[in-house]
Amino acid sequence: MNFPHRPWPSSLLALSLLALGGCGGPETAAPAEEVASAASPLTLADYPLKASADQRSLVTASGAPFLYVADTPWLLPSKLSQADVKTYLDDRKAKGFNTVQVMFLPMLGQNLTKNFYGDVPFNNLNPASPAITPGATTDPTDAAGYDYWDHIEWIIDQAGQRGLQVAAAVCWYGYGGSDWRGYMTTSASAAYGTFLGQRFGAKNNLFWILGGDNNPIGDIGSLPAGLDAGDRVEATNALANAIRNTEAKRHLMSYHAKRTASSAAYFVGQPWHTVHFAYSNERTYSYTLTDYNRATVRPVVMPESYYDARTSSPLLDRRRLRAQAWWTALSGGVGFAYGHENVWDMDSGWKPALAAASATDIQTFASFLAGHPTHLLRPDHRTGNTQKLLQGGYGSTSTNGGLDYGVSAIASDHGFALAYLPSSRSDLVVNLAALGGAGVKLSWFNPGTGGAKTLIGTYAGTGTKALAWPTGYTDAVLVAERSGTTPPPPGALFRALNLNGPALTLDGRAWESSSGAANVTLTGTLFENQAVPLVPATDASRAQMIRSSVYGTAAKVRVGAVPSGTYDVYLHVWEDNATKTFDILAEGVLVQNDYVSGAPGQWKRLGPWVVSVTDGALDLATSGGTANLSGLEIYQH
Repeated sequence: MNFPHRPWPSSLLALSLLALGGCGGPETAAPAEEVASAASPLTLADYPLKASADQRSLVTASGAPFLYVADTPWLLPSKLSQADVKTYLDDRKAKGFNTVQVMFLPMLGQNLTKNFYGDVPFNNLNPASPAITPGATTDPTDAAGYDYWDHIEWIIDQAGQRGLQVAAAVCWYGYGGSDWRGYMTTSASAAYGTFLGQRFGAKNNLFWILGGDNNPIGDIGSLPAGLDAGDRVEATNALANAIRNTEAKRHLMSYHAKRTASSAAYFVGQPWHTVHFAYSNERTYSYTLTDYNRATVRPVVMPESYYDARTSSPLLDRRRLRAQAWWTALSGGVGFAYGHENVWDMDSGWKPALAAASATDIQTFASFLAGHPTHLLRPDHRTGNTQKLLQGGYGSTSTNGGLDYGVSAIASDHGFALAYLPSSRSDLVVNLAALGGAGVKLSWFNPGTGGAKTLIGTYAGTGTKALAWPTGYTDAVLVAERSGTTPPPPGALFRALNLNGPALTLDGRAWESSSGAANVTLTGTLFENQAVPLVPATDASRAQMIRSSVYGTAAKVRVGAVPSGTYDVYLHVWEDNATKTFDILAEGVLVQNDYVSGAPGQWKRLGPWVVSVTDGALDLATSGGTANLSGLEIYQH
């Protein structure tokens, strides 16, 4: 929110696989096709959220993928009546939001000290002394039994009844320290955190937010006179740990820093810090990708960017507002928070502002992504990745302030890919081999109107395709989908290698034992465990090959005496222990980005990757988590 400038959704993402059509050659005309819709609505039982096993995404309590799509009615707890709270929640539920980000406490920088009913949160503004009235009632007119914290609990429960998560900023520090920072000493923070954990820690639908528009070191330019001006790293840790030690259920937690600062900059090593908050300016792709690329991997959420109806620069039109969400989702983010100037502070225009077209665009964004397994998406426009969805058309981060920059992401299973283009361009070229060499179906989606995708055509998975900008679009989403359930039949077999086992025959093809094969070098540790049940189950010979492997965090296979040319390459991998995430490079080119190995026993035949050999040897290498490499197939392309 960055005061004094005022400052992923939908139903449960039962993520259906994309419709897979036939593989073809030339462009074929076809009518528009409907975007898949989400399934079962979220309920209270889907919370609390947690990080996925690979720490790349968010999942529900039962493990289903979750896209965090939030609105920012920050002052709702202190400014709205019960009736207005219900009006607001009903509207945001209907518009596909699944999270509301609110401040538990009145915003002192806005001269607020009480809620709508005249109740205060603390005795004498002391966070160590919550103002509690004995009694239990949901009637706010009952002054003897309904206090400030009863109202907070009522709001949480009302959100939960609608399947909404409350992302609770529990002590907004404020722009330059203008709000609660000066009161949150280490001892007061520990006491307040204990109270929060005991009072609300059993609620399902909570996500804790610490800080607020403020960096914990320095950043006290607006601190009121007479308050504690010390840094707040220790106090923030005390607050977080007190909540952790007393909450009955484990909730996700992050820190809301100053604009363009990440929570990870201060708390990346803290066990309580379970989500990277990438607070951004308008160019959300930059800040999201920075947090995505951190060595400590956590789900990345964009908790704020710029709001609709601003009165100071930057003034964003509808297209530029929705670009922030699309940039986030295709740059490694698993959550985005929308905002409106009249809604964040619940001013006199908040009710009409609920109907803003920009909010409808977020509904379109969320609905579209709910029809795709977005938890598999990995940003492929990042530096160092040579196998991108586009070979031309990204634009530049240095042109027009980076506001015309395109981004793209490819699913880790190479089933689909998306590119977001914030403005028209004439140099669009698609890499048709980006999905691994299978056939590819291309479509346009209009993020400004929603509705149906428009098919461009279906093509073989090789070469490139130049595209014209779609008529009538101000910005566009390009959708690429693998157009066959299995890769196309390979050419003549060049070599098939069992990387840590005997020679055998699979599918009528002879496989060599790498131990006796000529011109084969393995880097890593040889490993075998034939007792692990495989998922999916397979025949005995294939199972024997899969369960023997070479493993390592930098495993390598080098096959020499390979004539210069182009080859289709498949690699069998499996998991024997716990989920790992790793990349695979062929001839130094990233061909598999952030592959998630899955639970023990899971295996997969990855590829085909179209690999060009020019130096007489074919080299495969892994990086990241421990990879088990079992079998390698090389075919003439």
